[in-house]
Amino acid sequence: FVLACFMSQAQAQSRSSNAATERHHLFYIGLALSRQGKWEEAVTAFKECVAQPGARASALHNLAYALGGSAGKTSADDAEEAARRGGSKDPRIQTSVGVVALRSGDVVGADQALQVARPLFGTRPPTPAWFHYAALTAALLGELDRALALLQEESPRTRIVSPDVLRGDPRSRTPPGQVLTSKWPVLHYGNVPQVDPE
Repeated sequence: FVLACFMSQAQAQSRSSNAATERHHLFYIGLALSRQGKWEEAVTAFKECVAQPGARASALHNLAYALGGSAGKTSADDAEEAARRGGSKDPRIQTSVGVVALRSGDVVGADQALQVARPLFGTRPPTPAWFHYAALTAALLGELDRALALLQEESPRTRIVSPDVLRGDPRSRTPPGQVLTSKWPVLHYGNVPQVDPE
């Protein structure tokens, strides 16, 4: 009897593990297809992933993004439906709904979705994508002061910064035997060969 119970439990875990593996495969296939711009195939993969038990908000987020790749009213409606089904309390999903609405030309709907997303971040700062699209939406609505305020509000922690900015004084990074110059740099040494442009 104990062996039968153990085997039954092992089979259930195997099915659960297989479902999780299948969900992960579908998710990464959807990501790869999205990067290639194959939006319809990506949507199919993400929809299959979301249909699996235990689907995460990231799958819904990417489904909304893929739906926006082909842009259209149907895509925006599908993205909103996906958000309502399983992630409306996730700020990434609401941000994606705003992005899809914006790509579909619904600037007012995008602004509303992004405003719903803001408090869902809680104590965490909103993502750089949220700041980008919220400011863009505000600018498209003609609210340039609000757009500027959003861009200035973005946390330095979430701001994308070039590594060169973080390296400090450029003179301290100049290799030995070289000097920092503000003049036009020397790109070659010696004569420049003649080239016939024809």
